[in-house]
Amino acid sequence: MSTLLMVRHAESTANLASRYTWHDHEPLTELGHRQAREAGRMLAEQYEPSYLYCSRFRRARQTAEEIAAEVGLPVVEIDGIEERCFGELRGKPWDVYRAVLAELDIEELWHHRAPGGESLVDVASRAAPVVKGLAERHVGQQVIVVSHGGVMAALRAWIAGAQATCPTSPVDRRADPGNARIGTWKNRPTPTKNADGFRLDRDGTGWRPPQPLFDSA
Repeated sequence: MSTLLMVRHAESTANLASRYTWHDHEPLTELGHRQAREAGRMLAEQYEPSYLYCSRFRRARQTAEEIAAEVGLPVVEIDGIEERCFGELRGKPWDVYRAVLAELDIEELWHHRAPGGESLVDVASRAAPVVKGLAERHVGQQVIVVSHGGVMAALRAWIAGAQATCPTSPVDRRADPGNARIGTWKNRPTPTKNADGFRLDRDGTGWRPPQPLFDSA
């Protein structure tokens, strides 16, 4: 059995401003640093992680560094799990695109690309092999992976094998996995607070459904 502890980065300056990220170097806010440290504390209390990976984007790296301070692991950056590229929407408020997204059904949202950007299909195509590779490399281990909301949405749909179960809109708070806390989704998007994610287990038969990482208590 391999266990991937998927964590979305903590609150960034773009999250705080309710806008699409402008570039790779957006940092965490002060709250984000606290969120990440708390996530690390809970991971250290409830798990015995062996490795800590993160996206190469600054907000994910900073989140991983705060977690590392609690779990005592070095941070390893990997490619392929960086956030979905939003093309011409970069730096613009989320509200700018709400009207467009409101006209799309689930299937269209899954395949939709903003001009110059990626669809969730595109994200899954690059992120899924990376995550599968980590699971195969770390059999019998628990591994922390710090990534992004768009990547998590794409991976959940890929694992479920059903696009309609996927949180598809990064501007819909019901579908947003939040920042830096670890939780779960069922088969459809549900309301979440900041700091959410999930646990992925893989055995010889394949992936198990994503599960909550921490006890509700």
